[in-house]
Amino acid sequence: MAFLKEESESRGVAVVYCTHIFDGLDGWATHVAHLAPGGRLQFCAAVTDIAAQLEPPPELRARGWGSLFCAVQKWLVEQQPDYAARLAPSAAMTAAAAGAAAPPAGVCVEVKNLTWSYPGARATTPQLDDVSFDLPRGARCLLVGANGAGKSTLLKLIGGKHMVPRGAVTVLGRPAFHDLVLNTMVALLSGDWTRTIASVGNGVPYQADFKISEMCTRFVDALVRDGLDRDLVEGRLARLVALLGLDLEWRLHKVSDGQRRRAQLLLKLLRPSDLLLLDEVTTDLDLTARQALLTFLKEESTLRGVTVVYSTHIFDGLDDWPDTILHLAHGKVRYAGAAAAAPRAAATAESPQASGSLFHMVSAWLREERDARRAAAAVPDVAGCPTTDEAFSAAAAPPAAPKPAAAPSSFGSKFDRFGGGSRQGMYAR
Repeated sequence: MAFLKEESESRGVAVVYCTHIFDGLDGWATHVAHLAPGGRLQFCAAVTDIAAQLEPPPELRARGWGSLFCAVQKWLVEQQPDYAARLAPSAAMTAAAAGAAAPPAGVCVEVKNLTWSYPGARATTPQLDDVSFDLPRGARCLLVGANGAGKSTLLKLIGGKHMVPRGAVTVLGRPAFHDLVLNTMVALLSGDWTRTIASVGNGVPYQADFKISEMCTRFVDALVRDGLDRDLVEGRLARLVALLGLDLEWRLHKVSDGQRRRAQLLLKLLRPSDLLLLDEVTTDLDLTARQALLTFLKEESTLRGVTVVYSTHIFDGLDDWPDTILHLAHGKVRYAGAAAAAPRAAATAESPQASGSLFHMVSAWLREERDARRAAAAVPDVAGCPTTDEAFSAAAAPPAAPKPAAAPSSFGSKFDRFGGGSRQGMYAR
């Protein structure tokens, strides 16, 4: 985002950025365009002209939410009148908040001195290095860390996807890899579902013409055959459909990535689990769908004592959701404990407090890691790449005369703008 801002301010580049993620975007945009369902343009205006609309109400500001996030949520709620009702606390949640529900006791996840590498990996350091922590039942744990920190690897090991020594990873009192009973007690939700759900044949995803209702009916029947109460399963189905805003008549080969993701979440969460492991499952979701999922996860934790471990790089609206934070850096645990006690840095120009308190805290951690890594490597600047100051100095100089447009190649095609000949060949095949 800093690079795009430099391009805009130093070279006059116009940037059109479409996103559902507003972490750190407060103060970045010069204009905002808002599309309503059906492709209708609600407005396109300079942020200075809509400053009043971008100011969050005090109760949301107190939760640590960013200004742009609050504004977009308000606009989407106006278009979805039933959204606020869907997120209203249920009677059971209200009773739990009043103290009627006792918190669950015991440990759900226990990891002891876990060091692990992928078989055949050539890396000089393991993916996970002497990792130890434990999570109580009913915890809502936010798993954070930079790309490559070991978050996905850790979730897979807790989910029993790779062999580990007995005693290294214990889930609900059972060895994570060796006890097959955990297959019905633990659910691992990862970002690769879009490549496996509703696919016909290897490498041909999304071509299966399935209605969501057809898949749900078959899955509900299968869960009932496995011994689950039909009323319980159908109640979960109705709650998830309402929260995620699903239309059961959707066919997966005709909907967007975000709509498909919501259908996949429905199918994965339909079976009651005691441990939910979520690895970047909200990337495709819009703001309201993401908030709805967090609401359901909080209900599961509060009402059923489900332990949730949620790995994400998206912190919009997440500030008051976790009660526990687990921070991995280079395969090691940097922090594991209560969210309220996590160390927080002072606000900086690079990460203003207005962007959201949780985002501010995690981004400060990652910048510290980045700076330490750069200092240890002592990598010189790449020759030919101007610094930010050089770029702004160049922008102040008179613009050079534009170069004449190159003559189009006789071999050009409509596929060139999407990746050249290799992409063209892929489509031709």
